[in-house]
Amino acid sequence: MHRTKPGWLKVKAPGGERYTWIKGQARSQGLHTVCEEARCPNISECWSGGTATFMVMGDTCTRGCRFCAVNKRSSSRRLTDAEAGPVMRAAALIPLEPYPGATKAWLCKCTICGERCSPSFHNVQKTGRGCRSCGIKQRSLSRKVNESEAKALMISAGVTPLETYPGSKVPWRCRCNACGREVTPRHSSIRQGRGGCIYCAGRGLTEPN
Repeated sequence: MHRTKPGWLKVKAPGGERYTWIKGQARSQGLHTVCEEARCPNISECWSGGTATFMVMGDTCTRGCRFCAVNKRSSSRRLTDAEAGPVMRAAALIPLEPYPGATKAWLCKCTICGERCSPSFHNVQKTGRGCRSCGIKQRSLSRKVNESEAKALMISAGVTPLETYPGSKVPWRCRCNACGREVTPRHSSIRQGRGGCIYCAGRGLTEPN
């Protein structure tokens, strides 16, 4: 008796916008993926979702799994410039000297900010980033607070700002809504749950009557 196979057994043919983009990136950067080298049947699902696993040693793996279709080689072999270089370029870094080794500083030029940096190949492979300057700028932008949001937080803590937002860790001149005194709390302190007015909280010196 013929039975229809369940839907989860059927594999969609590779295709789609993201699939094509990832395949193009791998080809243009000279990168190899486990997905293709291992002949993974789920390549369409992963690539269509924007996920791909890249191989450092070209089309070769050092694990030696017998069930896998990937080429195998001894783990003692050192990477070449041709194998390590594409990983650095994929992280927006141009190597300025020969490959020094996985854990040693590798002098590169960032294609985003133009500055020189010396990340290790191991860190770039692990994090996908290598430029310290770009990392600092990115973290700064992620922590940047909108002034209207900052003012709203201060007011909710019982103080009204008397000047424009100076920065998260800079004393901000405000007036306490309860006692009317001028205080200078930091936005970062308010964000951590500390009170806005030192006088109302009993931490400030009170003028004698």
